[in-house]
Amino acid sequence: MPKLKTYHVFISHAWDRSNDYDHLANLLQNCKRFKCHNYSVPRTRSLDTRTDRQLERALRRQVGPASSVLIIAGMYVKHRKWIRKEIEITLEMNKNIIIVRPRGAQKMPRELQGFPQQVNWDTQNIVRAIRNPVSVHPDFLSQDTSSESADTSWQEDITNNPDFSALQDWLNNPESPGADPFKRRRKILEKRRGVSG
Repeated sequence: MPKLKTYHVFISHAWDRSNDYDHLANLLQNCKRFKCHNYSVPRTRSLDTRTDRQLERALRRQVGPASSVLIIAGMYVKHRKWIRKEIEITLEMNKNIIIVRPRGAQKMPRELQGFPQQVNWDTQNIVRAIRNPVSVHPDFLSQDTSSESADTSWQEDITNNPDFSALQDWLNNPESPGADPFKRRRKILEKRRGVSG
């Protein structure tokens, strides 16, 4: 049996979303007939950096040996500054960028939508993207003119939902006329579940 090639990856991460990172790292580690080395620093060995400059240098050292950088899209809005920095470093070093779509979500931040390698939380698709790198022009991010507004519009898509608005109305004032659709739906659901109401 031929020896498996080892692929070198860096998984973008934030420790307040470590479950996503752990899940993705485990997917790659446990994949059959695929071997990879992860250059991301695990939570147990966090970086000893005190300034932004030190953190950027540490990120460069981590991304440097990797051939592919995986960006977990679900973390982007909250950690935009550093994930964008990781993307800039990756583009500058001419490495493969793979955007991993949020599990169960249909929407993704606009800044990440233009990348050619976008995959779902599926082992085979992620591995295929690592094995078949796609180059992205180093000026890719500067071509995007919608930087800050993109994040906001992604969040507004959720809050403009009529169900969300009705829920907010009901929480602020349970007797308000705007809360009626929510109350009606809640009563229907309670009757279906057998809850008195």
